[in-house]
Amino acid sequence: MEKNQPPTTGKSMSYFRLVERDQPRESWLLYSLIEKQPKRQKRPELPSVVSRLLGHPAQFKMEMKMPYLPFRCESCGKYDSHEMFDVGFHDPVRVRIKGDFAHTNDRILIVSETFLRVIQAAKVRGYESKPVGSSGWHALRITELVDCNPDVITADGPICPLCGRSKSAHGLFSCVNQLVLPKAKSTFFTTRSHWPRGFTDRDLFVTEDVVQALKSGGVKGGYCERLLTSDEHKKCIEKVNRGGVWSPPPGAIVRL
Repeated sequence: MEKNQPPTTGKSMSYFRLVERDQPRESWLLYSLIEKQPKRQKRPELPSVVSRLLGHPAQFKMEMKMPYLPFRCESCGKYDSHEMFDVGFHDPVRVRIKGDFAHTNDRILIVSETFLRVIQAAKVRGYESKPVGSSGWHALRITELVDCNPDVITADGPICPLCGRSKSAHGLFSCVNQLVLPKAKSTFFTTRSHWPRGFTDRDLFVTEDVVQALKSGGVKGGYCERLLTSDEHKKCIEKVNRGGVWSPPPGAIVRL
């Protein structure tokens, strides 16, 4: 396990949200394959565009592995992915990631050997890692947890009476004043709170020097979007309210 580096201090800096590439294939660490589902039969009477819009059903029936069950709510099945890290990630695992980093379908952040070597060489702090079975990939847990404005994320659906989690949630952090930012350079960080949102229950953030290290180290698979100042954020909101689309200022996105 790689331990995080000691904190350092530094002058004011920019902060970025690390955004992964959408993955065309499924990856699983916490769940095992029970049976393969049959593919949907093509219907020749439907235009191909309609078939694409219908999408594809899940190809696999999955079941959570026994060691992780104590961390899952018995009522709604939700869990905090950070807690699963303590168990570790053992074979068999199913990793089919395009690029150097992504969340699995069961919401575990995994990175390639290239990604891990880059952040080790740059002495990035705020994380710990564990190998993912014999796959050559590594799971990352962010250890620098910060407080945030809870109103940024909106809960959807009923609340579980046992664990208090909602069925789903939407929203993301895009402004510096929505988070209590770390003062140390070269840092991964994320929110202390988590929400049931698709493939990740926490947004992932990095300081600007981590962005530079990932870029120069050849890490691929997504982009880094700078957290906006209050004025920039206000202008983006005003544009959306006028019927426009959300668009960050020029140079706010660094592609990997």
